[in-house]
Amino acid sequence: MGAILWVLKMVLKVLKPFAKIAIIESLIEALMGTLGGEEATTPTDATTPTDG
Repeated sequence: MGAILWVLKMVLKVLKPFAKIAIIESLIEALMGTLGGEEATTPTDATTPTDG
């Protein structure tokens, strides 16, 4: 039982920085969306004229 808990502890220790990065990125994305900083997307297929 103790070995399983130790392995889980080490896995969580390794994954902690990645979880922090994911949380920070999602917060930044949410703030940008709230402040109107989203990038404007332009549809290229619908507006391109066809020759011929």
